[in-house]
Order: sequence, then C-alpha cells, then structure tokens
Amino acid sequence: MSAPAYQQAAYFAQPCPKCQAKVYDNRSNKRNPKAPDGKCSNRACDYVIWPPRQAAPQRAPAPQPATIGPEYGNLPGVPMEAAEQPATPGNERLHRIFKVQDVAFNHALKLAAIAEARGVTITLEGLSALTAQAVIQFHQRDGR
Repeated sequence: MSAPAYQQAAYFAQPCPKCQAKVYDNRSNKRNPKAPDGKCSNRACDYVIWPPRQAAPQRAPAPQPATIGPEYGNLPGVPMEAAEQPATPGNERLHRIFKVQDVAFNHALKLAAIAEARGVTITLEGLSALTAQAVIQFHQRDGR
C-alpha cells in the first residue's frame, strides 16, 4: 500500500495553488511537530500544508448516576437499586438526605441535557432549582 498523496514528495513538488510559487517541504527539518509540513516560498503568500490531525482521544465513560434504594423511598424517573449501608451508626438520616440530593441533582442534569438538545439553556440557578424542587417533592410525598 502506498503512502497517501500528502506524504509523497511529488505532492510538495507541485506549485502553490494560490500563487504558483514553489512549495517548501519542511517535514525533515521542522523542530515542532505541530508546525506546517509545507510552506509557499513566496513570503507574500500564506499557503501552508498542515500535518494530518490525529484522532481525538476517547473520553472516559460518564459516571453512572446515583440511585436510591427501596429504604429511601421512590423518586419518579430514577431506577431503584439497593443502596450501600451508612458508614457509621447514627447518621442514617444525613446519609439519606445526601443520597436523595445526589439522585435529584443527577436527575436535574439529565433534564438539563434534554433541554439543551431542544435549544433551551439551563443556568446553574435553574439546575439548582430543579434539584431543590425534586428534593422537596420527594420529602413531601415520602413524609420524612
């Protein structure tokens, strides 16, 4: 298999497509790998040949949103799973409050993403309001 046309020396032997001047092949003597591989010899011309871009690195998968176990009650639209046990005895209520807040925030983030896809921008204040409303509704319905 031969090298792509861009990498062949004949590619640089062609005249500049803008001004028809000679194009310098800088691949062998460039100091910065991000510098142009080729440049027009006419200083008044701005034609350059850039190196091919490398594929963008893949992003790490998004973290899974927290879920509330049956011992915390139900939150509409949130999958239910058994939750981990509280770290120390006596903080069950605090643990429950933070767990509900975390799930409500992740739920609000999902709603914000849907809104963004539809052209509606959600501010930080709006995201906080969505989270607070979900927590309030959960506690009003749950009675705890």
